[in-house]
Amino acid sequence: MNMVSVTLLTISIISLYIAAFFTTLHVILHKNRIYLNFALLALSISLYQLFTALLYSSSIPEISIWYQRAQFSTIALINLAAWIFFIKEEKRHFKKTDILIIVTNILFAIIPLIPGNLTLSVHRVHEKSLSFFAKPFTIYESKPGIAIIIECIFVLTCITLIFVKVILITTKQKKYVKFPSIFSLAIFIAAIINDILIALNIINSAYIVEYTLFVILLLINFNLQRKFYIVFKREKKLHHELEEKVEERSKEISELNKKLSKTNAELSKKNNLFKRLAEKDGLTGLLNHANFQERLDELVNMSQRHNFTLSVAMIDVDDFKKINDTYGHQTGDELLKTVSSLFKISLNRKNIACDDKNIRSYDIAGRYGGDEFGIILPYCDTDGIKKVFERIYSQLEIIGVEGYDGDISISVGAVSSENFKSADGKELVRYADEALYLAKKKGKNRYFIYNWIHEPNKEPRDD
Repeated sequence: MNMVSVTLLTISIISLYIAAFFTTLHVILHKNRIYLNFALLALSISLYQLFTALLYSSSIPEISIWYQRAQFSTIALINLAAWIFFIKEEKRHFKKTDILIIVTNILFAIIPLIPGNLTLSVHRVHEKSLSFFAKPFTIYESKPGIAIIIECIFVLTCITLIFVKVILITTKQKKYVKFPSIFSLAIFIAAIINDILIALNIINSAYIVEYTLFVILLLINFNLQRKFYIVFKREKKLHHELEEKVEERSKEISELNKKLSKTNAELSKKNNLFKRLAEKDGLTGLLNHANFQERLDELVNMSQRHNFTLSVAMIDVDDFKKINDTYGHQTGDELLKTVSSLFKISLNRKNIACDDKNIRSYDIAGRYGGDEFGIILPYCDTDGIKKVFERIYSQLEIIGVEGYDGDISISVGAVSSENFKSADGKELVRYADEALYLAKKKGKNRYFIYNWIHEPNKEPRDD
């Protein structure tokens, strides 16, 4: 590989780095597509310089011609990327002429790859001697056909139009990028003239279009980075001003928060109170029907997930309608409150439901409706149910209600999930209701536990 090829390969790598840099910038600032368009332009120039370096280092004519084809193909790609870039730079939409130029460039990118006399032919390959800083070297190239000549004229026309537009725009806007634009146009025209003279064997130096493209790439790169720096500096200043305003607003908000904190605390207390009142039955203070059922569903799901036993009991006050009709509704209400307080006492005593005293906070009692109550006993099996209701029945013997001189008794139906592990909350309540029905049918004042064979297991009390 000669010195020219090494130089061009180095320039190609630098151009590729510029393409990668602006691609990364586009990913970070994805709203600005100008960086992506310029990255595509830099990539096209990098490929052109790479194929030129390979052409200058090739010693096989058949391979050299393919590098030359790739050169002319990438020239069309450079022209395409440059045209799109400057359309975006002008911040305008694509016109019909733009679409026509884009399609033509795509065709000219494909045509050089087609072998034949209209493009580049291996039969017209000749050896050409050039020099680079007074050092001679030899390359193999083919004389271009009519299609390649038309492509070169088309590309030259497009590039000239682009630079004329740049000069007009920068002159009108009076920006200092006017000088780099004029300078890049001048050196590009000089490079084209130089390369034409080389092709006509008038002079014997190296082609310089590839170096001119690199210079133009550096100038555009400088201009874009300058714009980026200006925008970044402006955004940094705005960010600083915004931080100051935010700090001022934060102080104001902090003062308002202090004023509102008391009100929020009071509202929180009231909301908690309203929530508790909404969950509880107004007469007994136990959970109401909806919340009892909700807690039952939650605990059933938890018991199935963590594999622990759960028991459910349904309780009915015996002869409550008769007591209500005989002694009045107020006495009936007092009776319900007394029985519900009995559940609270029994459930909160240690070592009555199950052997483990630490689970008492999980026991839940609720008023299911009318004179019917429900109890949920997590971590409690059939033996635990017996302990709970033996305790409750013993308490029934010593309580009384003012205005009522009769006996107070309850009937209970219970079920344990140890034999019904897949049952949901509604099924457990249904099993407990069936056991309660049998307790009532067999004479009341007793409890039945629904067993695993779907037969109630009678556990009568000794009256």
